[in-house]
Formats: sequence, C-alpha cells, structure tokens
Amino acid sequence: LGQTVPEPEDHECRAGFKCPEGSAAEIPCASGTYQDEAKQANCKDCPAGSYCNSEETSPLSSITAVCPKGRYCPPNTQTADQFKCPKGTFNALVEQDELSD
Repeated sequence: LGQTVPEPEDHECRAGFKCPEGSAAEIPCASGTYQDEAKQANCKDCPAGSYCNSEETSPLSSITAVCPKGRYCPPNTQTADQFKCPKGTFNALVEQDELSD
C-alpha cells in the first residue's frame, strides 16, 4: 500500500500519482503508466490498445488514451506515435495492440 494513515486528508496520495512507503511527496506517474485510484504506492501499466503520455495530460486526469488509427499500442505505450504501422501497411481501426495480418 501507499498511504496507510488516513489523516490528514490533504496529504492523501491522489489519482495520477504514486506514493511509495516513506515518500515525502506525490510522484507523478511516468509515461507508459497511469493511476486511476488514490492512496497507491505504484502506478499501473498502461493497458494494451491505449497509450499513457504524462507530457500530454495532467497527472490528475489519470486516464488512458485510445490508440489511434495507423498505430498499434502494446502494453506500456507512452505516446500515440510510438508504434506506427510499417511502410506499406495500414490500420483503419482504433485500440489496436499489435500488428496483425
């Protein structure tokens, strides 16, 4: 667990951050990870078919973004452009997590 003391509430580790045991402050989740729950010691891996870019969103949004057309997003994808379809191929669907035939 991250935070183990419920008081004071203003020291509660918020969604979008991690608070390992003994941390003095919240740590924003890195790109490729997210956290949608409060009081957590670690961030979650960004799920397949999505990307999690900490540079594009506020840590408090703590959301994952849908992988766009023309791309594929395996787990822990950091940006929408990280995995583009190779030259000579295309993907007309969103939320794809791998290249397929």
